[in-house]
Amino acid sequence: MKGSGGFRRDPNSVSWNMVAGTSDQLFGILQGTDMPVTDQAKQGVADLDPMVKKVDEAWKNFLAVDLINFNKELRRKGIKTDNLLARQQVKTVMS
Repeated sequence: MKGSGGFRRDPNSVSWNMVAGTSDQLFGILQGTDMPVTDQAKQGVADLDPMVKKVDEAWKNFLAVDLINFNKELRRKGIKTDNLLARQQVKTVMS
């Protein structure tokens, strides 16, 4: 998963920014007309679902693995971490 930094992104990657932008575009299309929903708009909504699932899984993995490892490394170097926040986020992921 990639952010919106100033670097070249993998065209196959999905980010929360991409999901938000796509959702906003689809919402505008669906709300901007009194006509029935087009097949293209229906396909856009269907294409959004796997994108959301992919970034959600990446976020859960970050909280369950990467954040914990990062906090361990900080503690190893003597830097205090907010363990309560990390534990709460992991609980949220695991529920």
